[in-house]
Amino acid sequence: MAISDGIGENAISAEIITREEAINQAIHAVAAGDAELGRMLDAQSERLRYVVGSLSGSGGQALEIDQALQTNESVRHTLQMIMNMQMISNQKLSELLGE
Repeated sequence: MAISDGIGENAISAEIITREEAINQAIHAVAAGDAELGRMLDAQSERLRYVVGSLSGSGGQALEIDQALQTNESVRHTLQMIMNMQMISNQKLSELLGE
């Protein structure tokens, strides 16, 4: 099926899919988002490992305490945003599954 924009040259191809296929695609999109959240958590974990290593002297360049506290606050803020995004993701999944 093609939808014309009135100009005649440009048309959008629209594939008709079943409700089950649409739900599966939506669940896949939610799962992909969750995987991205996992990567974001890993990145924050690496930031904290670097800070702890720098403060203990086992890392390369030593950090000042205020730099470590700033990093900690940044990580805390990022984790809060990730938790909020996860709650939204769970809500979307529940709605898709009819729970």
